[in-house]
Amino acid sequence: RAKNGIYQYGSERLKLLNMRDKNAGYKHNAAMLFSRKQWKHIQKCYRFSERKMQILKLLFEGMENDKIAQKLKIQYNTVRAHFGNIYKRVGVQNKVQLVIQLFTIVQTYNRSKRS
Repeated sequence: RAKNGIYQYGSERLKLLNMRDKNAGYKHNAAMLFSRKQWKHIQKCYRFSERKMQILKLLFEGMENDKIAQKLKIQYNTVRAHFGNIYKRVGVQNKVQLVIQLFTIVQTYNRSKRS
């Protein structure tokens, strides 16, 4: 469960807190957290559908599964199924790992663009 918007998963929590603090100005606005090109890079890397991208962006805005389902007018279990598929593609087991992995992908993308 989330406490103050932060998921409790041991040492991964610290990594997520550090990432959140570095991006504090972008909190709760997924569209601003990553640039359009960075979101496209994530989509291309994992071949995510538009629906999966919508779900990811809502996750990055801090929404829980039930709120995502309401916002997208889909069933709660459909959201859970999407996250299950996302986890498999990214190679993670939970949302904290997912967020950390996506930040890592974007950092790698940023470094490649600077070179």
